[in-house]
Amino acid sequence: MIFRIQEGDTVYATRRGVACVTALPQQLLIYHPDHTFAAYLMMHQNFIHAGEEVMTGQPIGIAGVLGVSVSYFFLDNNKFNSNGPLGYPYSHFTPVFRTDKGDVKLEEKAVYKSAIDDELIMLEMTKREKKKFQKQKYSK
Repeated sequence: MIFRIQEGDTVYATRRGVACVTALPQQLLIYHPDHTFAAYLMMHQNFIHAGEEVMTGQPIGIAGVLGVSVSYFFLDNNKFNSNGPLGYPYSHFTPVFRTDKGDVKLEEKAVYKSAIDDELIMLEMTKREKKKFQKQKYSK
C-alpha cells in the first residue's frame, strides 16, 4: 500500500512490535506479537533502530518524496517444503485501519483520513502500560 502523504510528514507505527535489521536505512521492518510483519518503505528518514520496541502511534520516520509504502505479511508455512521455501516464503494481507469512515480495509484509489484514539493506541498494551499511558496523559 502506498500512502500519499506529503514529503517530510511524520510516519507513525500502525502496530506495536520490535524493529528488525534491514538492508537500507530508509526501510523499517517491524515484527508484531501475532507473528506478522509491517515493512515501511520509501521513507526519507527512519527514527528506529534494530532491536527497539515500537508502540502503536509512535513516530517512526519521515515520509519520502513519494510518501510511504507499507506492506503487511507473515511467514507462510504452506510455502515451505522439506527442500526449503517455494518462492517467497510469506503471504501478504490487508489489515483493518481506523479511518474517518470507521474501521475498514482500504480500497484501491480511495481517499481516507486516518483516525486515532486512546482505545486504538492501548489495544496491544499490557495492563501496566495502559495505566502508565493514562497517568501520563491525564497528568499534563
